[in-house]
Amino acid sequence: MWELLQYSKFTILYFDLDNFKVYNDVYGFKKGDEVIRETASIITSKLQEGSKEKAFVGHIGGDDFIGILNNHEYVTLCTDIIKEFDSKIATFYDQEDLERGNVYNNN
Repeated sequence: MWELLQYSKFTILYFDLDNFKVYNDVYGFKKGDEVIRETASIITSKLQEGSKEKAFVGHIGGDDFIGILNNHEYVTLCTDIIKEFDSKIATFYDQEDLERGNVYNNN
């Protein structure tokens, strides 16, 4: 990672899953861990594909990730990450929650 910061141009990206605590509360930590692993996989593969040389992906903790690129070509890259995440995330929800469009927690 430190070598990326030696470049004259680099970009730091911060990723966070909105309302992830509610998802964990409703579906449990095991399913939450699956979402975290899938998210990490998507971010890692897209950053490796989109970087001209090297890229770094770190899991800060919980639902937070960081990415470092050796360039400033992040708009398309982030759009691709969001599109892939959106296409895969539905498999982690029950049909009822998908139809409603959200997860509801009574707590």
